[in-house]
Amino acid sequence: MNISPENYKTICNRAKYFSSIYCGRISGMSKDDLYQEGVIAGLEKAGGFSPDNGASFKTYISAYVRGGMTKHAKRMNREIEMPNDEEGHVLEPVDCRYDAPESRLMNAERHNVINAALDRIGADDRKKAIIWAYAEGVQLQDIAKEHKVTPQRVGQLVSDMLAKLKNDMSLALI
Repeated sequence: MNISPENYKTICNRAKYFSSIYCGRISGMSKDDLYQEGVIAGLEKAGGFSPDNGASFKTYISAYVRGGMTKHAKRMNREIEMPNDEEGHVLEPVDCRYDAPESRLMNAERHNVINAALDRIGADDRKKAIIWAYAEGVQLQDIAKEHKVTPQRVGQLVSDMLAKLKNDMSLALI
């Protein structure tokens, strides 16, 4: 991959900018880690830029730099499965700053609240699976393959369910 020094500098500047914003908003994420993930994502996507699309390189690459950082944050906050013995007892506890008990409890509560809301809006098991896959950061193309629909249909289902969830939760607050 051949990237001009100017484009490389733009990637680094965007990563520096977004990492300084996100490090204060994502608990437990270091600015350096976010910066590095942003640069990596930017470098991976830099070759796909075409000035013919009407956007500047800075605009084009910003979305990928931010995306790399948010994907990293999602990966780091995933629940870690702890090994059990034959009787089901948890073996040695794992000390992981991204897997604090409070975080697991909040995730479980959030999961229950969202499942209840999905039930209220009438989402069937297939739609629930799609929305949870989307929430976990699975690519639309991969969700589409699994459910044997087009990526566009997955996008429509997700948009429809998110709008219904937003409406449902707004009504619940009234």
